[in-house]
Amino acid sequence: MMGIVDSNILLDTDTNELEILEFIISGNSYGINVAKITELMQAQEVQEMPLAHPCVEGVFQPRNDVYTLVDLAKYLGLSASEDSDKDIFIIADFNNMNIAFHVHGVEGIFRISWDDIEKPDSIVYGGQEGVVTGIAKVNDRIISILDFEKITIDISPETDFEFGAMSA
Repeated sequence: MMGIVDSNILLDTDTNELEILEFIISGNSYGINVAKITELMQAQEVQEMPLAHPCVEGVFQPRNDVYTLVDLAKYLGLSASEDSDKDIFIIADFNNMNIAFHVHGVEGIFRISWDDIEKPDSIVYGGQEGVVTGIAKVNDRIISILDFEKITIDISPETDFEFGAMSA
């Protein structure tokens, strides 16, 4: 599995930068590489699916495609949203999957250098198997960049991603 610092995905040629979307879950700041996002949308009604993984809220259909919705708060062991009217669905694009992640709010997009992303401490984030791939400091806040491919595999092991191609 590649670490975030090893990634060769660049925002612009020779810039060594990327853009991350900062989102909030239970008052904590998390991030995702903007290159993985298809769109953001207001939370909407979801159809529950019987016998689904406990972190899967269900499915929804914003247009013609059906998306599986993952409750990131539940996956991370954090509390549910206090104001679900402000919740956001992050629709991600990797491995041709229709998947969305439920978060409690979005703060903004930040352009940062790969050099400003630190490898997480293995004591805090569970070593190589942890879900946090990097820690970025933006405007005096710490943003934990999550490994969305790992989250998806944890929920649905048969997904079978190519780990060598992963990045934040």
